Amino acid sequence: MDDAGLSSQIRDLKDSLRAIAWELRRRKDPPPGLAEFKSAIDDVRSNLIAALTTSDSQSYEASIWRFRANRALGLFQNLVADVVDGTVTSDTEGFGECYGLVTTILEHFGRKPEG
Repeated sequence: MDDAGLSSQIRDLKDSLRAIAWELRRRKDPPPGLAEFKSAIDDVRSNLIAALTTSDSQSYEASIWRFRANRALGLFQNLVADVVDGTVTSDTEGFGECYGLVTTILEHFGRKPEG
């Protein structure tokens, strides 16, 4: 497969994953097979990390960090959107734990959370 074909497949997969994520947010209960799907996604993620780091084993930690940072960025962008549109509030289950982790990161770097 050439690079253009692979790029097209990646773009289609990203669109499909976003659509699945949107559908999952709408549902009250998880659909059958979601645990297996999560496992498959985790396997793909691990393979991508391995592929990104095999060219230079010295950059393994940097590759892992970039991967985690990009993943966190996407999660936080979604979280901010959900807070802004009212889907997530300070009373939403799990919000307190998330807030605590963000606070810990900020404090570690000598910053105080605003308000």
